[in-house]
Amino acid sequence: MRGTVYTETSMNQKLEPHYGAGVDGAKFWPRPKLTKKTLRTLKSGGSIALFGPRRTGKSSVMKETKRLLSEDNKFHVIELNLEGRVSMTAFVTRLLKQLPEQTGKSLLQRWTQLPFLPEALTEAIKRFSDGKAGGGKADDSLFMEFWAQLAEAVEKQVLESDKTIVFFFDELPYFCDNQIEAGVTPDTIDTFLATLRRWRQAGIPMAIAGSIGIREIARQHGLEMDHLNDLVSVTIPPLEDDDAKDMLRALAAGFELAWWSDELADAVLATTADTFPSFLQRAMIEIESEDARTPEAVATALKGTYRREFEISFFEQFSKRLKHYGDEEPTARKILSTLAARNPCDVGALAEAAKETGMDDDAIQNLLIALEQDAFIATDPETREAVFAYKVVETWWRSRP
Repeated sequence: MRGTVYTETSMNQKLEPHYGAGVDGAKFWPRPKLTKKTLRTLKSGGSIALFGPRRTGKSSVMKETKRLLSEDNKFHVIELNLEGRVSMTAFVTRLLKQLPEQTGKSLLQRWTQLPFLPEALTEAIKRFSDGKAGGGKADDSLFMEFWAQLAEAVEKQVLESDKTIVFFFDELPYFCDNQIEAGVTPDTIDTFLATLRRWRQAGIPMAIAGSIGIREIARQHGLEMDHLNDLVSVTIPPLEDDDAKDMLRALAAGFELAWWSDELADAVLATTADTFPSFLQRAMIEIESEDARTPEAVATALKGTYRREFEISFFEQFSKRLKHYGDEEPTARKILSTLAARNPCDVGALAEAAKETGMDDDAIQNLLIALEQDAFIATDPETREAVFAYKVVETWWRSRP
């Protein structure tokens, strides 16, 4: 069996079965290359971006990075999960609650002393100081409208902290999209994103994750494209086959499947949608419940409920994402169909195929970047060859093009 950096991945390791939300600690299957990169970047004052499909492990890598970072007394981590319809007031509330106590108090005091704020916003800040809730949509609009001034005060107060404060923003693109749907202008969102970049440039480390890339949101709403260009991109790959087999063995021990074998692991890898940890977790739940003790039984178990779940949840996220391209969807489809016919395919050939739809060169290049950021395709920077980003993406495209 191939060894890893972590001794926990020995043959006798038990991995607690888990499927659903992100995990860390004993529930997290070690991804040493990823966590080393994220920790090193954040500890050196840099910032990272993890964009990719759901269920590929972004939240788990974020949680494990946060756990490891929090073990270092020099750092204080603030985690803001922005999935769902999070209001601006909720954003501010969560920020204040997670700041070190004295930093939060000093920030509220600094906010009340800012010049030229409308009286209604000053009153809202005082309510926060008194531990009271915000005033709904009226406060949301005020906090967003005057965010540039408020954010400058946050920057100064955070940098004065005796610990390095690191921000973790999960689903930031959805937050921006939801704000615009709620009536916030794209210019205001541009200002919001620009202030986050200003924080990073001032030396505040940041980790940003999203199941859709910010480029898609920018394209939809006419936002500036360069707000997140200073981030170190972290891609979450599937597990290599040997690592996947190690994980399956550990899961089998966790399920107490004394009959588990390498032959069954091979059957899982041949049938599963892909080798992301959550996919393997879900596969083992099905195998255990069906008591699938032969390769044939494993294949049957993973073609039933397991396959339908991916059809409904994982596959549908790509179908919906493609529709978000609006007028550019036909060109995106042309690129993907060309890739499916030649996989792998030279990026230049994809661009030539896209020209057949009438799109100009600059727009094509932006679309190719968006397709890569949105995890449809992956490009080798040296050979300039493109492939489907993941096995499961190619399966989705070929099953419902």
